[in-house]
Amino acid sequence: MRAMIVLSLASLMACSGGNGGNGNNGGGNNGSPQRGPGEFSKDDMGVAADLAPSPDLAPPPPAAYPKGPYGNLKGKTLPNLALAGYRLTPAQTDSTKLTWDKTIRLSDYYNNPKCACMIITIGATWCGNCQVEQGDLINDVQQDPNFCVLGILDEGTQQQTPAIKTDVDDWTTMFNQNFTVALGTDQTQSLFNGYGDANGIIGLPFTLIVDPKTMKVTGNVQGYDPNIHTTACP
Repeated sequence: MRAMIVLSLASLMACSGGNGGNGNNGGGNNGSPQRGPGEFSKDDMGVAADLAPSPDLAPPPPAAYPKGPYGNLKGKTLPNLALAGYRLTPAQTDSTKLTWDKTIRLSDYYNNPKCACMIITIGATWCGNCQVEQGDLINDVQQDPNFCVLGILDEGTQQQTPAIKTDVDDWTTMFNQNFTVALGTDQTQSLFNGYGDANGIIGLPFTLIVDPKTMKVTGNVQGYDPNIHTTACP
């Protein structure tokens, strides 16, 4: 059963080394020493060979996603959800020029140096306040590149009807977001668990504030918050 979601009252307010020397120069190498792949000389590069990249400077492998137990309430670590959608960015806001990406994961944001703070915002096409929020989020990301936003479209134009890919297509061409927008799933529906009123009514947009260093939930907002950037990144 899908969670009932409505607008809450509150929401209404090396060089590859390549062949640096192929070792097959015969007598034509003028006495230059043969070099293996990845080795450079002053003659090759115009710089000292000791400026060649060092293996010690290679970026470390990505950190493993935090282990469970997982949850969606404050203080809990979110599971590494698998999503599909468009990886929109400030440099590319046109989803028609991107491929539908089925590799989106929450681990993309974990311990990411580009993310000082993060929100996951869940909305619907029929939700007026979700539409209003898009412009705010776009401006917030434009002003603060370290503010990471993951948008999830849970329902399309009809309430209680799950969104499909064409809804995401329409949503992203309507607003040209500069942050990733993904399609809602049964897993993202579980993020509503434990929230809402006694009748299980959830206010949209529904936002989880997440610490990207731990992927723990630090807060929740139901309904439109025009100051969501300040709320999430105090």
